[in-house]
Amino acid sequence: MQTHKKSISQGIASDSVIFVLTIFLSFAVIPVYLHFISLEEFGIYIAIQGIIAVISLADIGMPMYSTKKMSSDDFFNSDELMPFLNSAQVFQYLLALALLLLGITVSFYVDSILDLNTTYSNISQELFLLFWLSVVVGILFGLNHAILKSRHELKYMNIAVFMILLLSSVLNILFLYLDYGLLSFGISILSSTIIVNIFIASKVYLDYKINLFIPKEFQKKYIAEGWQYIKQFQLLKIAQVSKTSLFTVLLSNYGGQILVAQYNITNKVPGLIPGFISKIIMNLFPSISAHFENGERQKLIPYFEKIFKLGVFTTLFCLYALYALNETFVSLWVGADKFIGFEIFIFILLNFIIMTLISFTGIIIHSSGEFKKMPLIAFIEVIVFVSLSYALYKFIGINGFFIGYLLSMMLGLIYSLHLVNSILSINIYKWIIDGSKRFVLLLVLMIISEYLINVAIESLMAQFLLKGTVFIVLFIFLSGSYTKINLLRFLVEFYRATLRRINKKLMGGG
Repeated sequence: MQTHKKSISQGIASDSVIFVLTIFLSFAVIPVYLHFISLEEFGIYIAIQGIIAVISLADIGMPMYSTKKMSSDDFFNSDELMPFLNSAQVFQYLLALALLLLGITVSFYVDSILDLNTTYSNISQELFLLFWLSVVVGILFGLNHAILKSRHELKYMNIAVFMILLLSSVLNILFLYLDYGLLSFGISILSSTIIVNIFIASKVYLDYKINLFIPKEFQKKYIAEGWQYIKQFQLLKIAQVSKTSLFTVLLSNYGGQILVAQYNITNKVPGLIPGFISKIIMNLFPSISAHFENGERQKLIPYFEKIFKLGVFTTLFCLYALYALNETFVSLWVGADKFIGFEIFIFILLNFIIMTLISFTGIIIHSSGEFKKMPLIAFIEVIVFVSLSYALYKFIGINGFFIGYLLSMMLGLIYSLHLVNSILSINIYKWIIDGSKRFVLLLVLMIISEYLINVAIESLMAQFLLKGTVFIVLFIFLSGSYTKINLLRFLVEFYRATLRRINKKLMGGG
């Protein structure tokens, strides 16, 4: 257990470092991309990613269930492990073949789905196919990921996933420079996915002597065991992914590719934060699953309460920080004309709250496997989104489209909060109130400091940097009751340690 805690801590630490690197990389490459391609072409690239995310919901593979199953040490060390993995890999191969055929079929209609002009018809189909092949490769290698996650190899997995981003970004710039245009993005992601997954498969073989490339047996009972979980998990995935991905496709259709590009740029930071929090929380998936597998859910309550309240506190902090800083950041980064506008930005902030809170409820639902009516809610959400956003778009324009999406997202959040209440027998709404109360003082201090900085400093760059620094320092001070980080004590200890090192060097030099 101690080893597992250490692995989780290392996973969270590596996630935090990688998050910073991801932010830096993500923001650094976009101006470079826009140097080689137009804003419209960038919007096409984003919209095709949205289509990929929508149809990849057909990926009903075994990795998530396998991670849950193998999180039990007793099962992983039993004679059942290899029959289970071999059977699951056969399923993955059949699924990959089916999805390959599905992708080829959809590729013929990409330009129609996005309502593109004929100039981009062929290249959009080719780009889609390259992206889709990278999805198929991920399915073929998916069980290797599950093995490492179940064994708490979280640090390695975080680095591996980041390497796909890093390698594909470098290759993107290289191929753009060589004048491959939009195809650069597809060639890069496919190449990076293959290379990194080969390394992951090699580690699985070297550490655990497991080779899944040639399955030696197939037993239907293992697939039948996992099907109930997979079926419900996939419907949950539809609720959480299809709307956000379908959102991009419909936004392209209703508002055009330039609006898609502006939305993606404005939502870059607000979208990264929930993604980062979700990755942090998913580091806890194997250990929380083990508690449920071993019938120890009561032990989770005090542990999860602290995590959730800190999550509410952090969400509200990020919400105001984004409100105060995001427009300035976009202006400094790529220019004020790339900011999507205040009305739609408010929608982005509200969606940010929903997506972040879903990260915290989702970990309990997925780990317990108690989905209950979530599949039904998933279908209702998609129907409400498509119908309501279309109706409101026709009635009040593009703002109506955003309102319809937001209302559909609320359905899933409300039910997930109710479901976590039921699973853990708690009052999660009281936890939300407690986390919000602790934020009030921080909010007041953030507003005052923002006002004083605006009055005292004229430079936008200086304002942005100083506000960001002050906000972070205030957060660290006031989140101490959750994180047990005492900034003053840390600074004193750091000062003392520095003095000791200086004194040691002086003594050695004497």
